[in-house]
Amino acid sequence: MFAVALLSLCVTQVIASEMKERKIIEALQLLGIDNHFSELHSTMVRGLNQRRLEGVASGTHDYSELEGFIDRYFDPQLLTRKLAAQLVDSYDANRFELLLSSLRSEQIQRVQAQVKQVAAAENMAALRAYAKEYPSAPLSRQKTYIIDGLDRASAGNELYAGVQALATLTMLRMQEVQQGVPAQFPEELLLQQLYTDYLESGRYTTEMIYRSALGDMSPEELQLSLRVYRSTVVQWFLAAAVEHFTEVVAAQREQLLNKVGKVEKSSTT
Repeated sequence: MFAVALLSLCVTQVIASEMKERKIIEALQLLGIDNHFSELHSTMVRGLNQRRLEGVASGTHDYSELEGFIDRYFDPQLLTRKLAAQLVDSYDANRFELLLSSLRSEQIQRVQAQVKQVAAAENMAALRAYAKEYPSAPLSRQKTYIIDGLDRASAGNELYAGVQALATLTMLRMQEVQQGVPAQFPEELLLQQLYTDYLESGRYTTEMIYRSALGDMSPEELQLSLRVYRSTVVQWFLAAAVEHFTEVVAAQREQLLNKVGKVEKSSTT
């Protein structure tokens, strides 16, 4: 009887934990965090393909193997689930009901969809054309102020810089392991420097992304979106997600490098 009760309790706890993770994953998706994981994956694959096109030797592993490792350890859905698992301990039912009701609104989803579309790799040429023409036909001061506030409130530039820095560091470390070269700089120091560089260089890019994506919205619509993003509950969850974003990627990078190292050693014996 005791064993049955214990089993029932364990099942109930598992179901409760899975329910929390599902709601956290939904919040991450509604905020577009999963899109940043997709960008991380695609940025690494593009970097790999660029090396291949330039004729750079892949090392012990061929390029198809390396791409397979990236697919395995940096699958966007996998990273989203791992981030959700990191956030389970901070789950609060009341907070999440308020969070999800805010993020599910048609207005917020329109903002997310348009930013995602403009920032997509296949639309970069259109974005560059928009940026080139922007000085001759800028948005009104009111719209510019609100849209730039949305960029900051949604951590747009911070997440862009984080993705670029993490992708660069991961590719560098993978190449070092492939070539048997010891790390030249402490990882944390290098990541911070890369992040700072991308934060500065990417500021103009994210400004243009948000202005291009949201410029057709009315000031009233933009102000409503900004209030949602600046709300206490959204800022609380976004801060937690950004904080653990790097931790999740670092753990996956470590697994990737261990895998590369182990395969490399076994192939030389």
